[in-house]
Amino acid sequence: SGRIGLRRLQQYASLLGFQGSDADWAKQYWALCARYGWDAAQGADAEQFAAFVDDENCSGYCTDRELQALLVQLASQPLPPLPARSDLVSELFSALDVGGGGKLGVR
Repeated sequence: SGRIGLRRLQQYASLLGFQGSDADWAKQYWALCARYGWDAAQGADAEQFAAFVDDENCSGYCTDRELQALLVQLASQPLPPLPARSDLVSELFSALDVGGGGKLGVR
């Protein structure tokens, strides 16, 4: 439908830390609809949702970093293929070899 309504916005709110009951959320949703001019039966369209997420004076606001974290959390992408073990060990060694001498010492 190109809109996100009561339940999907509740999912978003829960990701941001909302812990109230369904009844608590319904009250919050109606308040958001009134504040942002959303049709409560249909929910927010993409432009309205963007205004909600960009409103620094609202509980729906997210920084760019928070938006990125939410996308990662919602993603259902599988892990990338695992590199060969020897490549992993070599990469780990390079990360630990802070001195760049090619040897891991006591330090």
